[in-house]
Amino acid sequence: MIITIHSALACTIFTISHNDTVYFGNNEDWSNPETYIWFKTSNQNQYGGVYLGFDDFFPQGGMNVKGLCYDGNALSSGELNPHPELPSLTKWVGIYIMDTCANISEVIETSLSYNWGSRMNYQIQYADADGNAVVVSSGLDKELAFTRKINSSYLVSTNFNVNYTGYSYSCQRYDTATEMLDVLSSSENLTIEAVKDILAATHQTGTYATKYSNIFDPVNLKVYLWYNHNFTTLIEFDLMEELTLGNHQYKMREIFTETTTQEPVTSVDQPTTSSTAGFIVFMLILAFVILVKFRRKN
Repeated sequence: MIITIHSALACTIFTISHNDTVYFGNNEDWSNPETYIWFKTSNQNQYGGVYLGFDDFFPQGGMNVKGLCYDGNALSSGELNPHPELPSLTKWVGIYIMDTCANISEVIETSLSYNWGSRMNYQIQYADADGNAVVVSSGLDKELAFTRKINSSYLVSTNFNVNYTGYSYSCQRYDTATEMLDVLSSSENLTIEAVKDILAATHQTGTYATKYSNIFDPVNLKVYLWYNHNFTTLIEFDLMEELTLGNHQYKMREIFTETTTQEPVTSVDQPTTSSTAGFIVFMLILAFVILVKFRRKN
């Protein structure tokens, strides 16, 4: 979850990769039930991509056409040394990074090129299609800190600053996620189902319940989406196919209809189970009528 617009109490984010398989998982925990997914086409100034969030349409997380993914965790505090000698942006620098960067090296270079202001009460996890990942946060020296995924297959962030090494934090969601990620030791057992199970195990209920959960596949530019911590119902999006429709959005409550929430689906346009069953019944009745007429003639 992100960022300066909301101060959410919980969110779980992780990147895991083995060989050519890379997944970026996120639970979005907040009180606002009005959630959306939207698609933004590319132009000469920005990469297109898919973004998720609430009805203010501030992108809480997303993935661009280069496979760069991000989402963020709210933190209780985080002071920064301002750098007025560096340029400031008219948009939030995190969004500018998604518009202009393709990989983690570019994320770090761009982050260091702009003034982030005097506070950073959040941290952002980025991942790219090569499996590289980094959490950008405020360091103990009040400068930008970059915690990389190095010598490990995964990187996890929840709601404590991952750069504060040597400090003790208690987070059951962090512990659960790392324990389950440890088991995914090869590309053979690194599956969408296995990653979904981690999101299910770390979801929240109550006032700040998990409003949606998503997995980004930056290699194949796919999005896997679950709504309102119901992990039996999946909707899958192909980013490049969606972008052929131009700029558009879906309200999650509407695409996860009452019918689709009864059975898993894999795309927005897939026929519902009820319509398929109705068609089968109709064909059986039609076959019976034809059989009766044939017997009467003979």
